[in-house]
Amino acid sequence: MKRMSFVDAIYFTTITITSTLQIGDSVEILPITRALAVQKVFPTYNTKVPLPKYRIFSEDIPQPVINEPVQTTFINENPVTRVKSISGQSVSTSSLLHVGNTSVIRAESRIKHIREVLEE
Repeated sequence: MKRMSFVDAIYFTTITITSTLQIGDSVEILPITRALAVQKVFPTYNTKVPLPKYRIFSEDIPQPVINEPVQTTFINENPVTRVKSISGQSVSTSSLLHVGNTSVIRAESRIKHIREVLEE
């Protein structure tokens, strides 16, 4: 029997930038964010910079290799999880607040920060 999750209340101010509030079961959750943050002394708003120009957006992300056999046994005498409330400020940038069961979560966030300053 699968586990059931019950939450009386969830309080969050902001859920943003490919983040997820998932209530219920899912099979796969794949949030991805690719962002370029440019801070300039004198802003120009019509400049477009292609993301592939920066290596951070094209590099492979190393994945852990698990080659150990794992044997598990679960006995859910009471397959119910009960929570009165969950609260927080925000869920942001490819993160997840999930109440329920899932098989795969693969989150990725790549952010390149550029700061242009005046040299004295």
